Amino acid sequence: MEIFGFLRPYLFLSGLTNAVSPLLTQFQHRSRHMATITKRKSGWSVQIRRKGYQPEYCTLPTKAAAEKWARERESEIDRGDAPVDRKTLLATTLGDLMRRYMDEITPTKKSAHSEQLRMTKMLSAPMCELSLLELSSAPISAYRDQRLLTVKPATIARELSLIHNVIDVARRDWGYHLPTNSIALVRKPRIQNARDRRLRPGELKRLEAALAETRNPFIRPLILLAVETALRRSELLKLGPGLITTM
Repeated sequence: MEIFGFLRPYLFLSGLTNAVSPLLTQFQHRSRHMATITKRKSGWSVQIRRKGYQPEYCTLPTKAAAEKWARERESEIDRGDAPVDRKTLLATTLGDLMRRYMDEITPTKKSAHSEQLRMTKMLSAPMCELSLLELSSAPISAYRDQRLLTVKPATIARELSLIHNVIDVARRDWGYHLPTNSIALVRKPRIQNARDRRLRPGELKRLEAALAETRNPFIRPLILLAVETALRRSELLKLGPGLITTM
């Protein structure tokens, strides 16, 4: 810091310059790398100022998330991985990328309809309003934790995978100079889909009665075959003459 400037002539005369200068340099280095975190009504505001870089701002729901975001951003600058086109990244949100993905990529998939429904719901999340400069693993992790309160881990895993694909396409095909894919640092929820549910006494008869009322003539034999063989839905739908043998 400049406050130590007046000491340098005396340090030189006393022969202590070589010993103390590294400490002063380290102190100055730390002061330039300090992020400012402030409590606001809307959450915790983070401000990062570095010489030679445009100031960065972000507001996150918790202090821990704000500190994590600051550490990640400062580490990127230290490594020289700071984004190149900062104006474009500041003007583009995650939601913008997702909408473009829905328009250009989703229609080419077999699961286009279900993916479009999923992404439309995801667009209401606060993280989709963040610019690409503000986006980090912290707000995505907060989204994951909030969603886990209402949906299963498998659903979250699909949504995180979708965000990963959106950002990857933006980096590789759309020319967005993002140093890393923020989703890569987000911990995936543990999926436990094991089930031991079996039909209870009387349930099979009720199931058969309900199947008798369906208009689709293929539903009843398909369900009864599933009961007898324990085949999964995907396996049942792949069945053909060449896959069926008789004893």
